[in-house]
Amino acid sequence: MGPTLRIHHLIGPGSTSQVHQLQAGGAAVMVWIHGGGFTFGSAIESVYNGLPLAAVGDVIVVTVNYRLGVFGFLSTDDKASPGNVALWDNVMALKWVQQNIEAFGGDKQRVTIFGEGAGAEMVGFLVLSDMAKGLFSQAIIQSNGPISPDVGPLTEECDKVLRQKAFQLGETVGCSTSDSAALITCLQDVDGNDLIQAQLAIYEWIYPVVDGIFLTMTPLEAYASGTYNHVPMLIGSNAEKGTFFFASNPMFAEYLTQPDPPFVNRTLFDELLASTFKTFAVGEGAVLNATKMRYIDWSQAEYEDADYYPSLMQLAGDLFFTCTVDTTARHHSSKNKVYRYLMTHVPTVSYYNYAGVVPGPRWIGAGHAEELAFVFGGAFAQGSLWAYLTDDEKVLSVNFMKLWTNFAKSGDPSKESPSSPPISQYIWPEFSSPGLEYKVLDLNLSTSRALRSDQCYFWNNYVEDLRAMLDDENCVDSGGSSQWASGQLIIIATFIFQFLF
Repeated sequence: MGPTLRIHHLIGPGSTSQVHQLQAGGAAVMVWIHGGGFTFGSAIESVYNGLPLAAVGDVIVVTVNYRLGVFGFLSTDDKASPGNVALWDNVMALKWVQQNIEAFGGDKQRVTIFGEGAGAEMVGFLVLSDMAKGLFSQAIIQSNGPISPDVGPLTEECDKVLRQKAFQLGETVGCSTSDSAALITCLQDVDGNDLIQAQLAIYEWIYPVVDGIFLTMTPLEAYASGTYNHVPMLIGSNAEKGTFFFASNPMFAEYLTQPDPPFVNRTLFDELLASTFKTFAVGEGAVLNATKMRYIDWSQAEYEDADYYPSLMQLAGDLFFTCTVDTTARHHSSKNKVYRYLMTHVPTVSYYNYAGVVPGPRWIGAGHAEELAFVFGGAFAQGSLWAYLTDDEKVLSVNFMKLWTNFAKSGDPSKESPSSPPISQYIWPEFSSPGLEYKVLDLNLSTSRALRSDQCYFWNNYVEDLRAMLDDENCVDSGGSSQWASGQLIIIATFIFQFLF
């Protein structure tokens, strides 16, 4: 087992890519790492068709498969199975690119890694790993990053919890033992489908670990020490990321085909918030109460029919996406070029075009993964549902592809090459503190600053200080599934296979 790759390169009459094979250097290379919560997804999903991106940007697009779930992240917290195998797969893929991409007309000195969701988190971990040193020159992070609640607290206590779950997995499939090596030997003979079913029953979520090899320290420690890969970074998220909290929860599955979002009363709000905080070890007690104080609309809270959907949607978007991007951007920009974005455009055809219903649930807004069709030019792929996008949206998609590929070619999204002048419509200010400027990815390609700074100060400073004061940074094994985490993989996997393949 190991990584598999697909290479998208437009070669034909009139293509400048033909010239790349004859010239020194060659075309810039973009290596895509798909998302899927570290448990599902594939490089062959139709949304990742790299031909439009390769054609518009005159680049080579490589999409990578890696091992998922327990096959890619099983950890016994020792050398028998140290975890992070999926991340090693990505390193192997990048080494293959370095060794072979010139044969496809590519420039191994200009390799950009990019990914969305868990793929973005993996890009972030590659930036932090010495194992990936010299294997890429730029990084694009779409959604979140390596400093996020859904990659685990990365503590020794969490490592012990993952070890316990590994042995629970063994017991479930008939591999009862107390020895790590014996456990792994036995698991290697178990049917893969049985392991997947056992994983769904045992793991609420699965994530990388500080294994001492791929990751030798936590992301915050790596940034503090300066021991990471110093490359330009393009990073951002979407304005309504918090709708994913509902779109991925089977409790709200019926709303994927309805025009309006679910109604959330105070009781359900409290239950969902408490279970999510417990599952992802965000905090309890004072942290939970402070979060309610920050996000509840207290001008409406005394009404019995008050709707807490907006509060929970904004909270989830800030906690898992917007503010994880903020902290990564701040740390990385202290010593490197960073370009930050926020997608605000609401597509007329949603990524969550569930069961073939066009245009999809409008309440998703500019939600999780909605940028993918624009980055990959889905409107220009044969047979794509995104062919229904408006003409203005197709122009926006071309702009997305130009910005992404310009960055891959020059390290600056406004320039097609390091020596070329900036393209006026693509001028993109660097993110820095205190400037905090970012590009708004809408039909106008405007610029703004200080994205949700109050909320991100709450999560990245106030809550962290509060947790440190309370010593509330333990890895929580709730012993049961939260109302969100327990079912999100099942419904998303169902969606992926019904719609994207």
